[in-house]
Amino acid sequence: MAKVFASTDTSVKTCPVCNSRLVPAEYYSAVKGNSQVVDSKTDWASGKTTNTVSTQYSDIQKCTGVYCMACYYKSMASKVMLFRILILVGLLGIIAFGVLSFVLENTALLLAAIPFLAALVLGWTNIGDSGVIGENPYSGLTKEQIEAHATKRNENIMQSNSSEFVTCISHDQIPQGRTFLSLSSFKK
Repeated sequence: MAKVFASTDTSVKTCPVCNSRLVPAEYYSAVKGNSQVVDSKTDWASGKTTNTVSTQYSDIQKCTGVYCMACYYKSMASKVMLFRILILVGLLGIIAFGVLSFVLENTALLLAAIPFLAALVLGWTNIGDSGVIGENPYSGLTKEQIEAHATKRNENIMQSNSSEFVTCISHDQIPQGRTFLSLSSFKK
């Protein structure tokens, strides 16, 4: 999957990969301090422990960067398709080996379904809000439609742009000793 263009240089106006107009994104640049666990909860049924961690940051600066939402959507469309394929292959493999083990009366064949179960779980846990069935929300959009959506100025889109920028920015653009955080990283 192609890398999404993102830059801290806001003078760049178009994507060098697809020539789309770049989308501005606000983010925080900060120096990461100490972290500590402030709460821990264990779900005894699943055995899963969830820790809430509080991290101290200093020298917090609000910044603006740019990224290519068209490339981001193209990348996300590919990921959604990959996860849907994993779910389908996993489901079909489990059904096939389940039927085969029943017909041949050999329960050992169910062990061969484990990789298919892993594919199903991997696809299912990563599909997110895109859904297994229905239209891929990231495909079929023109550059103009993506740009119109990206330039709307409301809180949700600004936070989404911020999160996507922080996800896409390459580590070599982050100054030594600093970290980039999305707008939603801090509780108000």
